[in-house]
Amino acid sequence: MTKPLFRHTAYGLTIHSEIELPELLPSDNDVADLVIRCAPIGRDLPVGAPGTFFEFSRDLQMLDWAAVGKFEIRGSSEIVVDARADVPEKIVRLPLLGPVMAMLLHVRSLMVLHASAVLINGKGAGFLGDKRAGKSTTAGALVGKGYPLLTDDVLAFDFKPDVRILPGFPQMKLTDESAASVAIEHARRLEMIDVPGFDKRQHSVSAHFSNDYAVPGRLYVLERGPQAQIIDLSPLEAFRALMRFSYLIRFGKEALSAGSAPGFMQQCAYLAELGVVRRLVVPDSLERLGEAVAIIEHDLG
Repeated sequence: MTKPLFRHTAYGLTIHSEIELPELLPSDNDVADLVIRCAPIGRDLPVGAPGTFFEFSRDLQMLDWAAVGKFEIRGSSEIVVDARADVPEKIVRLPLLGPVMAMLLHVRSLMVLHASAVLINGKGAGFLGDKRAGKSTTAGALVGKGYPLLTDDVLAFDFKPDVRILPGFPQMKLTDESAASVAIEHARRLEMIDVPGFDKRQHSVSAHFSNDYAVPGRLYVLERGPQAQIIDLSPLEAFRALMRFSYLIRFGKEALSAGSAPGFMQQCAYLAELGVVRRLVVPDSLERLGEAVAIIEHDLG
């Protein structure tokens, strides 16, 4: 018997899924851009492989997590999930809506950064950086001041006809300390997911979300420092930053083996030449996060 399909929308796509995805907005569209289904995937992790295994080709992307399950992206409109029977769906959704979705968007010729973004005065402001740089926290501080969230963790750009940010879904990952600091009104604090090394809690921010495309106004590369400030970057520096914080690079050089490298690098170069990339120095203390928020508001005022 065919499983009923849940209908959702994210990143400009209508998604029909056998797995319910409560993080996403609902959709009433009968025509799917992406179908997610559950089925056995007949392969084992290679002998000696670490806890993750990725293999990419032009028409098939394989992403496996030994502790969660196996995922395949077939073509550009289907994801097959073979989760371990002992793993709850809320844990399966972490890689599905993170790395797997990011790779699916890349396969669909979108540029994807590991970043968060909010809408400020009609333009998208993205936040890139290393782990613990404060991407979600900085975005959350702005959401707390009334600026709508565009996306958290997976930031996708469409270049046809013009470059624009695609809205993700109304949920953010924040540590309890960061959430208390940014204080987003009417945010719904969700149950902590018990995964080793995952110390952030999901927060639903449906009341503070924009589901519209946005022109990129700024892309801030975050770093910690004693004083909040914004520093201009040359096109070359901007290009290197976009390459470094792209989601594709996280999968290693193998992700470029399917012939996607030229288009991906052209997208990075185009975005770098727009002059929207800046370095943003954020004070180390959460108590001083408001200083960074103030200069962002001034920069995009």
